[in-house]
Amino acid sequence: MIEDQRLITGQNPWSPEAIDSKTGGSRMKHEIKIEVQKCIGCGQCIKDCPEQNIRLIQNKAQIQSQNCMKCGHCVAICPQNAVSMTGFDQEPIKCDQKEMDPKEFLYTIQTNRSVRQFQKKEIPNNVIQDLQEAARYMPTAKNMRDVELIFLQKEQEQAEEIAVHLFRRLLKGLNLFSKRYRDFLIDDHFFFKKAPLVVVVVGKDKTNAVLAASAMALMAKAHGLGVLYSGFFHTGSSYFYKVEANVEIPKGKRVQTTLVIGYPSIRYARGVQREALHVQSR
Repeated sequence: MIEDQRLITGQNPWSPEAIDSKTGGSRMKHEIKIEVQKCIGCGQCIKDCPEQNIRLIQNKAQIQSQNCMKCGHCVAICPQNAVSMTGFDQEPIKCDQKEMDPKEFLYTIQTNRSVRQFQKKEIPNNVIQDLQEAARYMPTAKNMRDVELIFLQKEQEQAEEIAVHLFRRLLKGLNLFSKRYRDFLIDDHFFFKKAPLVVVVVGKDKTNAVLAASAMALMAKAHGLGVLYSGFFHTGSSYFYKVEANVEIPKGKRVQTTLVIGYPSIRYARGVQREALHVQSR
């Protein structure tokens, strides 16, 4: 099992180059390069560049500034593989596999359930690596790459103990105002349900973090894992300093969501109906 670790999606959080002055997010130093010999002047990279940072000069694409958001659209769209970015630990992934079956994917979403009962079974390192990769490749606004994953394992018990203690105190106050909470039980495993893995997703931007968490949850489902979004722990980290301090949230970032992950000890027989979305056309 991987010990407590922190992973910025695709970046090294402790690198001095990891903070981008333009977006405030995390980014290693990357440089966009165009191999002139390979460039055929098709202009696809120019049309697809969201920052209009590429020009066609003498029928060859040229980058105007290295101070762009490094989104990589120019790398992805070039039919000649003439554009590249330095500073990454892997090569670009070729888009040569078949698209997933839409019906199967929708079925996965429709039958997905929050899981609160887990087996006493460790999650293999290769599966955890897949969860990380799923988060790593999700888009972020302005390519901030600000999302960081904190895997609670050694610190999990202590973090839950602090959160449980504080929530029990909070519950006593709520009992005075609402009958609903008088029989509400907060046991020692109220937040993490004895799951083998807890991932605290932090970042500057909530949407970026939620996208990364959603990707991890879908990848977990593909590996037969169950996931619980622990809204109570997220609330605790937002309102109680002791909870956030124990997890050691990086400066300038906040806990955006928390995933509790493990192999389910139960099996759901069916999905549940949902009311139709209210959709407007204007």
